[in-house]
Amino acid sequence: MQEPDYRKLVIVGDVGSGKTQLISTLSEIDTINTDVTSSIDIGKDTTTVGIDYGRIHLNGNLALGLYGVPGQTRYSFIWETVKPGTWGMILLLHAEQEFDPLSFQRWLQFFDVSANSLPLLVAISHSDQVSDEDYQRLQRAINDHQQQNDLCLPVLPLNCRDPHQALSLLTVINTLAN
Repeated sequence: MQEPDYRKLVIVGDVGSGKTQLISTLSEIDTINTDVTSSIDIGKDTTTVGIDYGRIHLNGNLALGLYGVPGQTRYSFIWETVKPGTWGMILLLHAEQEFDPLSFQRWLQFFDVSANSLPLLVAISHSDQVSDEDYQRLQRAINDHQQQNDLCLPVLPLNCRDPHQALSLLTVINTLAN
């Protein structure tokens, strides 16, 4: 039997964007989850303090390691650990939060998306929990930012708990990579 072609897919985003849930939804193995009770108010009870990990095999011999990193910049040393060998990236933006262009750019710059020609897509998580009007407002803000910064990234809605939507992200990222 042929060894799988193993690739590293990094899932990034600010606190509460759904990284841990997306990895849990996609992974075919029990995930490594590094959530702990948060000592400060971040809008939820727990936060990721290490690397969340899962794995999924796709068409034939392609296997993706799913790496989720904490959203807080104080954990950027963990980002450094995950960064080498990154094959692709999913950037999650929470639909109920205002678009933060500085945070958006921070992720792109840290992972050297342009220099490394990383396949990247943007997923608006929790999109099932907002009105169409609020979703479209966020999407317009993202698209305006992309236009101002000469970017052309796919932007997709996402319910992180929905396996079909989660798998569709992998289809898109694999298409971008080829």
